[in-house]
Amino acid sequence: MPGIFGFVMKLRYDCAYNKQLIRRMRDLLAYNPLFQAETFADNWFAIGNIGLPFNDSKPTVKSDNRHTVATSGYIYSFRNLKSDELDKTADQTDQLLRLAAIYKERIHTVINGSYNLVMCEHKTKELTLLKDRFGHRQLYYYEDNSIFLFSTEIKAFFAYERFDAAVDLTAVADFFNYSYPLGDKTFFRKVSYFPGGHVIKVTPQSLKLVTYWDFSFEHQTTQSVPELVEEMDQLYSEILPLRLKGGKEIAIPLSGGLDSRLLVSHAVRAGYRPILFSHGKRNCLDHKISRKGAVAYSLEDNFHFIYIEPLWIQQFAEKFVFYSEGMNNTGPAVLLGISTKYNLDPTTTIFLNGIYGGPTNFGPSYYKVLDITESLSYEERLQDLRRSLFGELIDDHYYNLFSKDSAAFFRKSYMSSLDEEFSRHAGISNLYCHQKDTFFIKNRLYRHMNLVDCNRHIWHDHFGLADDGLMDFYLKLPAELKTSRQLMIEYFKTKLPEMARIAYQSTGVNLYQNPSELKNKIYRKIQRMKYYAQRLSKGKLRLYDMRNYSHFSQWYRSDKRIYSYYEDILLDKKTIDRGYYNRENLEKLLIRQRNGGNSFFELSNFLAFELFNRLFIDDK
Repeated sequence: MPGIFGFVMKLRYDCAYNKQLIRRMRDLLAYNPLFQAETFADNWFAIGNIGLPFNDSKPTVKSDNRHTVATSGYIYSFRNLKSDELDKTADQTDQLLRLAAIYKERIHTVINGSYNLVMCEHKTKELTLLKDRFGHRQLYYYEDNSIFLFSTEIKAFFAYERFDAAVDLTAVADFFNYSYPLGDKTFFRKVSYFPGGHVIKVTPQSLKLVTYWDFSFEHQTTQSVPELVEEMDQLYSEILPLRLKGGKEIAIPLSGGLDSRLLVSHAVRAGYRPILFSHGKRNCLDHKISRKGAVAYSLEDNFHFIYIEPLWIQQFAEKFVFYSEGMNNTGPAVLLGISTKYNLDPTTTIFLNGIYGGPTNFGPSYYKVLDITESLSYEERLQDLRRSLFGELIDDHYYNLFSKDSAAFFRKSYMSSLDEEFSRHAGISNLYCHQKDTFFIKNRLYRHMNLVDCNRHIWHDHFGLADDGLMDFYLKLPAELKTSRQLMIEYFKTKLPEMARIAYQSTGVNLYQNPSELKNKIYRKIQRMKYYAQRLSKGKLRLYDMRNYSHFSQWYRSDKRIYSYYEDILLDKKTIDRGYYNRENLEKLLIRQRNGGNSFFELSNFLAFELFNRLFIDDK
């Protein structure tokens, strides 16, 4: 993700060298021809900023005789300012320069947005890095005896000639055990993920990481459901216009879910006519439902369906790994293919993304009614987390795909890494549901979904459902009210009945109806029969589940170029010689997948990690 980057020198004060290094970092991040960049270097630090221009503005670095400031992401407004602290004639970065002198590391108290921010105080030789509460916009840092480096993308660190690119095997174990690294780990041993709600203060002599905000469930509201619905409606009426301001076009991916139709509803209410995109296989349930949503707001002329070309999972795999730096499976590569069909100007279009619903949108994705308890022992909680992570599938058959040494290390790491990360959330609340919720929000949502969202490399990507006010609202809700999206469903019925009458993709029925357990049971049996039919046909049959828009296993078998790409790379001598994979068992899995298997995501993890090695480790 483009954004801020830079460093603090600890020993060597050389302005000429710093200028060279910051430009090399810039060049490694300038992979999009539309990006614009600005850099600033002094004798002890340097800062850069790179990204898409927007209308007449571009990424900047501002400096005066006291401070140097840069920010990436989006600041929607300033809050709690005194009348003499806000200069309405200044642009945003100039205003930040002014506020840096007043608030210093407390500047987050007056900023509303989704951002990364860096500021340097010249006199004290102190650099401060800040993130908003959520940290949806990645930021990483690296330190050795000579330098402190930071960037929104790790690839910029390769500009530093002494960058230690040693692989962190504990992060690799996390990736193969849970599909993403936990906590602050990355694939590089000396590179850490900078979490939201934190401040880093750096001088040539010290580094200090400070938490300024964390989840708290202490204050639970006693408001009635109707009162809560009215409060949410007011919040959205305030939030959405701030994110849409200045966009020549508003693009919203519209699925069969609830989050995206909520964004469409409020964009229309704010006076916009967004351009809507649905994607998948024509006449899949997402396509049918999203079209009805467009018709409900007379936006059918602005509705576009994009057919997902199966070959995209091969054509864009390497680019996606380059963007995600290997820490995600290659499945979301299809999003890069989809983006080529939007035919909009990335420098003037606002891409309104509903990817971060759930925790800031009326209900959790990560706990059930049974989890609202204090009675479980710590070990019982760990075992439940393991089940929620589909740990029962991580068995001997899975570990046999790895070399003997790798399998032993990954197996040993499973519960110890889970224990280490979960223990950080044990103090959040006595209720297991809150501990589990924050574990998944900070890991699956912040670490995994942030990398799935490759749109941020191409578009002005705004998160309509990530907001401080929405999070405060979420935290005060009683745990019981957040299960099964109860409050969200009530909101739709009360405020958006035209959308409530449209089927919900997750259940297949509208929000006034209850899904039939019998129909769901029959549906599951049919899908199972389809799977066996594909296996018996040795992959010649490709039977699609039209409730879903994605069909990765079927796509994989649809074109020889796709499965040959996977097989050629994963069975290549270079891949096997790294010592991670068991060639014989991996080859069996590849043959099984080609012959009707259902192991695309395991294979896409293997592919992602090998492409990571080829892009970032080999010859570095």
